[in-house]
Amino acid sequence: MATEPEPEPILTEAEALDQLQEHVASEGWGMTDSTLLRYYKWKGSRIEKAKKAISETVQWRMNEMPETKNYDHCKAQLDTMASYIHGCDAEGNCTIYMRASRDPPGTVEEKVDTIIYNLEEATKIMQYNTAIGVSNAHKVNYIIDLSGFTLSNSKRDVSACMQWASILLAHYPLTLRKCYLLNYPYAFRMFWGLIRPFISEKDAALIEWVAETEPAPLREYFEKQNFNPKWLETDFGGDLEPATHINTPSNAVNYKPFFTENDPPLVATHA
Repeated sequence: MATEPEPEPILTEAEALDQLQEHVASEGWGMTDSTLLRYYKWKGSRIEKAKKAISETVQWRMNEMPETKNYDHCKAQLDTMASYIHGCDAEGNCTIYMRASRDPPGTVEEKVDTIIYNLEEATKIMQYNTAIGVSNAHKVNYIIDLSGFTLSNSKRDVSACMQWASILLAHYPLTLRKCYLLNYPYAFRMFWGLIRPFISEKDAALIEWVAETEPAPLREYFEKQNFNPKWLETDFGGDLEPATHINTPSNAVNYKPFFTENDPPLVATHA
């Protein structure tokens, strides 16, 4: 008769961090303490599962080399302003905007590389703000305007979306705060039906279907979602002028926070 595996001991956060630091060092890699603890929490405080997930991310980063997904590499996609970082919520979590009407031609690989670029840039911004003591935020919000969405590239888009979800959940754990879907046409409902079976109930709960379409009700909606209108684009009820171009800082030190001690934490914008 098979014996039940012994339950893992309950560790304090400090004990878990010690083990995870030692594990990631043995992999020849480095991660911040907050990142390591996110893996631990994501895996339900199961230390061996957290170690396995960290090892998988290390391998992914070695193979994928996300640091190479820079502006020059993703320029053709980024310059259309179909996706970009601009502002944050009231806690300092980055906002990534995506606009279907601006989506340029491109391969699945190009789409996924651009997704990785934005996640890497958002991570740099928030790590910088943490380092200078202005915010401990480490999540991202997606605001996705689906106006103009069509099924013309559905095969490509399904593949890119599936890879996006897999990368975000496995290699940027507990990074997604909310994903807001706006102006969704019927065609997107059909698209959603193709990918929904592959998304867990827990992750699907982070997706908000926003019925409001006009600035005034959108402003009220996003205020209830913990956004300060000062750092929300005007198209969505805020006061922030929409981004018009992508800045290309060479490293996180070039990100300057635009806030005073009387403001909520604010990450730097790309515009």
